[in-house]
Formats: sequence, C-alpha cells, structure tokens
Amino acid sequence: MNEIQLIEIEQRVKRVEGKKWGIDIPYEYCDKCGGDYYEVVAEDLFLAPVIAEVKSKDDAEFIAHAREDVPALAAEVRRLRLALTEILEIVDYREYDEEDTLQQIGSIVERALAE
Repeated sequence: MNEIQLIEIEQRVKRVEGKKWGIDIPYEYCDKCGGDYYEVVAEDLFLAPVIAEVKSKDDAEFIAHAREDVPALAAEVRRLRLALTEILEIVDYREYDEEDTLQQIGSIVERALAE
C-alpha cells in the first residue's frame, strides 16, 4: 500500500466517522420470501436504512464491523510507518556506533509491537 492509497482510505474513513452499522434479521412476512438473510443497517434504529443483505451471518458481521476495523487498521499502518521512519533516520542519517544503533532500533521495535 502506498501513501496515496492510505490517504484515500483515511479520507473515506473521515467522511463516515462516528457512524456505525448494525445487523438485523428481518421478519419474514411470507413463505415465498427467499429464506433467512441478514441485513447490515446504517444505524441501530428501528427501520434503519439497509446497507446490504447477505445470507451469511459471518459476512454480515464482517461488513458491519468494517466501519470500526478499517480505521483501526489504517491507524496501525500509520503507527508502524512512523516506527520504521524513526529506524531509517537512525540508520541512514547519523554517525553512530553499531551497539548504540542496535539498542535504539530495538527499543523502537519493542515500543511499536507493545502498543
């Protein structure tokens, strides 16, 4: 993923920030309605607008949680890129002794993995 792609994802996330999707199992009003399905809805309100209809509960949960998962993943990419940038600055742009550099890189990596 390049920087432009990440920025585009972050812009899409910003446009829907704070909005959540939920999952409904609609009532069947007739025997010929096509069986069970799940609705991904725009809000947790009665008769909320339907975003998608799917037959699989797992698919519905995946779609509904995308509103939370994608921003979290984008933030994690940003955080890890920052850690890598710090490492590259130490390695590429400083006079250093090898042991000091390895210790600094190790602490950056440990911090990135701990968060």
